[in-house]
Amino acid sequence: MFLFEQLNKVLKSFKANNHTNRELEMTFFKEFHHACESSRVIYTLHANPMKSLGSEAAQIMQKATHEEHGTIAGLAALCQDLDETSADAGLTYMLSPCRWEGIFSSKTYQLLARALNACFPLSPVHCQHEQPVSPHSVPLNLKGIFYDYVVIDGKQFHASRAVSTQWSLLVHVRIPGQVTMHTYGEVLKIFQVDQHLHDGKQVLWFAHM
Repeated sequence: MFLFEQLNKVLKSFKANNHTNRELEMTFFKEFHHACESSRVIYTLHANPMKSLGSEAAQIMQKATHEEHGTIAGLAALCQDLDETSADAGLTYMLSPCRWEGIFSSKTYQLLARALNACFPLSPVHCQHEQPVSPHSVPLNLKGIFYDYVVIDGKQFHASRAVSTQWSLLVHVRIPGQVTMHTYGEVLKIFQVDQHLHDGKQVLWFAHM
């Protein structure tokens, strides 16, 4: 009953401004039809093949529609997240279909260069605005492809810079070594970088924490 009472409170908060002749009711009725038509458009676009323009447009529209603006909307968003979690239960690894290309921030760009040099010491890279330390160093790509979330062993991990929800942002990471390090942090970005190294083009995926 709590959600129902909250809806009553929302309805009572509307200013009628002495509207008569059912003007307020007509406003709600038109808004209801607008929501139905929008949902029908999203459903039609969502039926397109995965990664097509129509499917991606539907996901963007759905995300904008499901922004949390109150208790009832929050419950709907929670139900959607539970449905997505259930759908991802059998997946070992998958990147979100919603993605976009962008330029790395200065901090992410520098951290990426350090990470690549640590992972590939025989193929050094350098930031394009810096002087190369090694003569055979190659410039690091300025652009990457950013994802909303990644599914690992049936669980979604969201990037906080891409979504408004605060669920599934904190992760536990084990860093192997002589002594295994355990660290905890917030996932800020999930991205892909295509980088030319000395042994050819590499497609790599990272999470910035």
